[in-house]
Amino acid sequence: MPINEKNEQQAAKRLGKMFQTQFGKGPESIYVMITPPFVTIHLQGFLAPMEEVLLHQDKQLQLEQLREQMMIKILPVIQQIVEEETDETVLDMYYDWNFRKNKKCTGMVWIALDVSPEQLDTFSWPQELNENMFLREIIALSKKVQKEPVETNLFWLSPRLILVERIGIFVEIENALIEQNYGETLKIVKRPLEKNLFAKHVLESLLQQKIQETFVDWHFQKDKGYLLIGLEKPQENKKEKNQN
Repeated sequence: MPINEKNEQQAAKRLGKMFQTQFGKGPESIYVMITPPFVTIHLQGFLAPMEEVLLHQDKQLQLEQLREQMMIKILPVIQQIVEEETDETVLDMYYDWNFRKNKKCTGMVWIALDVSPEQLDTFSWPQELNENMFLREIIALSKKVQKEPVETNLFWLSPRLILVERIGIFVEIENALIEQNYGETLKIVKRPLEKNLFAKHVLESLLQQKIQETFVDWHFQKDKGYLLIGLEKPQENKKEKNQN
């Protein structure tokens, strides 16, 4: 079916109500963007009362485990809403969160849809940016924490959001942990490591924008990982440059 802004707004409204019901407190804002084959759901100011207690007690591990359990419970509901609003089948679902004291908790859920080739978005890279240099830097950074991906794909979803897909990335010890059902532990260890790595200033210089936040998640069975890079608003960067 043709996707328009109405589908995005309706999905955001339904998802907001669902989070309110399931967590006891909905996000302050929720933004849905549909760019086939991807759907991104950006949440801000989203922290349940019990999670807020854990955050202020510096119990990061317990907080992440609690959120993981909650997400496993509601993923089928998110899938149903997305499939109804897009009239497409969901292939895979990913998510990540940034928990920070005295700042809004932000989260991102991103979804891969099973769509036909003619439905794919173009994901055109801005002409003023060097896509190949950015790709090479992503590969170089990936090698520092894992290995060079067998395949790396870039998707310019919007002026503020870039999706990086890396396929064939896990080393032998990671595969061994996955086979022994230590996937959750592996995620907890890998997330801060990769987030810090991909927030490097060299990427900002290539993008000519500051990185506001990053999100990462993996599909262990498919040996695939995603990195979502959120950029500051262009006008914020322009204002900062004018002040310097």
